[in-house]
Formats: sequence, C-alpha cells, structure tokens
Amino acid sequence: MTIVATVGITAALVAFISLLVAHQNQNKQIHDLSRQLSEVLELSEINTSLVEDDNALLSRRTEESVSVGSFTYASDFGVVGDSKANDGPSLQAAIDSAATDASGGTVILPKGVFFFTEPLVIPGGVTLQGQGYGSSPLAIQFDAGGTTLAYCGTDYAVKINGSSSGMRDLAVYDWPYNHGDHDGGCPNIKAAGGVVVKGDGKLVESVELSNIFIYYFVGGDALSLIATNNGGVGYGYYENLRLRHAHTGINLYAETGSFVK
Repeated sequence: MTIVATVGITAALVAFISLLVAHQNQNKQIHDLSRQLSEVLELSEINTSLVEDDNALLSRRTEESVSVGSFTYASDFGVVGDSKANDGPSLQAAIDSAATDASGGTVILPKGVFFFTEPLVIPGGVTLQGQGYGSSPLAIQFDAGGTTLAYCGTDYAVKINGSSSGMRDLAVYDWPYNHGDHDGGCPNIKAAGGVVVKGDGKLVESVELSNIFIYYFVGGDALSLIATNNGGVGYGYYENLRLRHAHTGINLYAETGSFVK
C-alpha cells in the first residue's frame, strides 16, 4: 500500500514538475518572442527614421541645388557665337525667360562672338554674365575664353531699363562698319552707342556693370545714363569699365524734373 502511494506521489510530482518546466519554457518562449518583436519594431523605427532623414536630406539638397543653380543658360536657347549667325533673337529669348522667372535671373553666356542686329533689352532683375573679354584691355581679342556682344545696327547695342540688373565679364563691340567676318562687316552702319541705362518715367536703381569692355562706338556714346519724363537713374555700381574708341566716353543726361546720380 505504501509502495503504491509512493509511486502515485512520485508520478504526480513528475507530472507537476513537467508541467512547471513546460510553463517556464512557454514563458521563456513568450519572453523571447516579445524581445524579438520589440527588436524588430525598434529596428523598423530606426529604418523609418533613416528613410525619413534620407528623404529630408535629398529634398534639402535638391532645394539647395535649385537655389544655387538658378541660372539661365543662353546655349539652351540656341546661341551660336560664331560671329556669323544672328544670335539676337536667341539672346533676347534667354533674357526674357530670366525676366519672367521661367529660369534664373542670371543669363550665362558662353565663350564666343555673338552677332546681333537689334538692341538687347535687359529688364529689371536680369544680369548677363560672360566669361571675360579676352587677353587685352586695349582692343578686342577673341581669345582666353572671352564673351563678345557684337552689334550691327544704328541704335544702342544694349538697353538696360530696370533696377537690379546689369552685365558682368564681357565686351560690347560695335561690329566694324567697314570690315569684319559677317557679310563684310557692317558697311556704313554706326551705332548710336554701346550701353544705355535709361529711367524713362521711372526710377532705375542698383544697375551693375562690372568688368565690361565697351569698344569702337565711334558714332556715339560708349555708355549713357539717361533720365526722362520725371524718371531717374541712380545708386548704380560701375566697376572696372574700359571704354575705348568712342565718340563720347560717358554721357549723363537728365531732362527737367528727372535726375541722374
């Protein structure tokens, strides 16, 4: 009787221990699963954070590149710069694009001689940026990556009529009226002038002309600042201007009620 009871107690104890072990194993499995799930969720949050950070970085870099690279490239508008093709319409199209905010306000001109027959009109907020005007400060040299605006007409070559606009690092040239590469040059055609900044019935301020060579305007003014109809031209920035072989170097004119300063 005692033996049978002992065996029964032992069996019950073994069963209890087995159940306890199974319960502990189950708890361990649950704990392990919970830990794995936690790690997975944590890793997912990290990855999500990394993706979000990458997206933010990409977005920021894209915005920065757009901001830094907001230029209008004249070459995208079909300029040739070989001194023979009429680049006037293409140049003006690039300027107009910059003015309407369709592209950046700075128009980048490549190296070349850009022949044109109608004045280039530069409105407010637009700047023409060339590559320099060659190796000589005394005469036109089509070298060293220079950018030359070569005008063949009777008006001013470039008309600036808006604030915060201008030109940098280029030459403005009255294409020789008695010789040249374009159909024998511009026979008997003399321009009225090189560059004119004009405030006609409005105030034109903060015009910048920097590192500009204005050459061979023997029929008129190399540079004119003109104010009419109660307009004004003022507070401009003119640096390193080279004016050579012109009838008049700089002409300042303001009619009654207008001013140039």
